[in-house]
Amino acid sequence: MNVLKSMFGVCSSSGEKGEVHDTIRRVFGNEMVLKDNNDKHNQRTRYLSHIRENLPKILEAKMVAPTHKSKTSKRHAPIVTESTDNDERPGRIGPKIVVFDASTGTGRLVLVGDERVSVQGLSSFATIRATACAFAGKWMYEVQLGTKGIMQIGWCTSSCVFSMDTGVGDTAHSYAYDGGRIRKWNVATSPYGQSWLPGDVIGSCLDLDKGTLEYYRNGVSMGIAFNKVAYGAGIAYFPAVSLAMQEHLYANFGHVPFVFPVEGHAPLQLAPTKECIRAALLFKMLDSLLDELAHLSDLKPPVTPKHSKEAVGAGAHPLHYRGLSL
Repeated sequence: MNVLKSMFGVCSSSGEKGEVHDTIRRVFGNEMVLKDNNDKHNQRTRYLSHIRENLPKILEAKMVAPTHKSKTSKRHAPIVTESTDNDERPGRIGPKIVVFDASTGTGRLVLVGDERVSVQGLSSFATIRATACAFAGKWMYEVQLGTKGIMQIGWCTSSCVFSMDTGVGDTAHSYAYDGGRIRKWNVATSPYGQSWLPGDVIGSCLDLDKGTLEYYRNGVSMGIAFNKVAYGAGIAYFPAVSLAMQEHLYANFGHVPFVFPVEGHAPLQLAPTKECIRAALLFKMLDSLLDELAHLSDLKPPVTPKHSKEAVGAGAHPLHYRGLSL
């Protein structure tokens, strides 16, 4: 608001008042222009109060209004509805916010940070699963690798029992891919995929309409890993990972946009669409405000040598103008 105070002063004429209206319109939009602001002496105060009171309402109105979806979003990501207090999309069970469930951990591991989506193994083998599951439809999550060693990334049901020796993919109704050993796992194991590196983004895409599981490395499919994934009544799959000692990864269940979204596969957690729209609107207003400030600075008369000499003649030392003193 201090910036606005310096921009919108008292108007002495209708022309200056019109300039203030135009500036408000360029920065905040037509909705924020005061139509009945005829008190030129209190115009600045009225505008500041008006913006402070109505900006949240304007943002709320713009966020609930329908928006045009870009061609990019249509091509790369499934269309999702606005996030609500509960995520009741068909085919999914669990809380709206999806994180790793510490109560399901087997072996020694640590959840890094407050988000509870970054995990590191502290024993020979440790396993943990997420707080939400899917029983129908197409779903995915991503992990970014912090290390390149032995990790099994996949899905499991609540009936799976893991230990220090068995992890995701080592039991029935659990499926996994390990780029450290370049293999896939579902009780038995066989070669699959590519050798991974730290920083790689691995997408795990589960299709419970067809019973398939496919993995992507940095947006490139490595092929169908499993084409006979069991599904149907009473079966629901949780994202799950198993890590060897000191291995580390960061999971994204949808709380931020996927790095490499796969068309048709939805995130287990809806992106914060409303908050993203609000942030985009505020950044747009800030950008317009910065343009106005830059325009105002361009209008200021430059300091001429004549002005500088007059200032020096008034008693100031010339070196003061360069940040120096004797």
